[in-house]
Amino acid sequence: MRPTIEEQLRGVSRLVDELAADPELSSSSVTLARDAGKQLKRLTSSAASRPPFLRWDNAVMTALLRDLAPMFPAELQSLITESSDGTQPVTDDEAQNEALRVLVTMAIGTLPDETVGNRARRTISDHLRERAAANPALHKHPKRPWAADPRAAESETPLTEKAPM
Repeated sequence: MRPTIEEQLRGVSRLVDELAADPELSSSSVTLARDAGKQLKRLTSSAASRPPFLRWDNAVMTALLRDLAPMFPAELQSLITESSDGTQPVTDDEAQNEALRVLVTMAIGTLPDETVGNRARRTISDHLRERAAANPALHKHPKRPWAADPRAAESETPLTEKAPM
């Protein structure tokens, strides 16, 4: 689909750069425009990494929840099974990621206060730290675990741009 998000962001970034170069702007407005331009450039560079990041994070969280499911109450186990059994069509990586993060939050609250529960919490927090280090929206040069993770080996084309099946 043209223009791509990256192309649109580059266009807006050029406009902001032109604005920042206006000699009639106050110095505080120039500073604001330059800062906005830097943020737009960073957002542009992270936009292409977002789909594979989300697919990787979704795959890891799904596997994590499946592995830990026996520790949770039946209702939560059912929600986890429902979200990961493949019967629900995944049309939006963002929406799936949000739903999985809600399930992880619910899961943390139901873990037992014992050695097994503490180990599970550590496993979850390890992933959350890895997720934060890999998030392209947070880092100029994020770690890219999805590059070596076969669970995220899908095409890097966002779902909204895939041809209909």
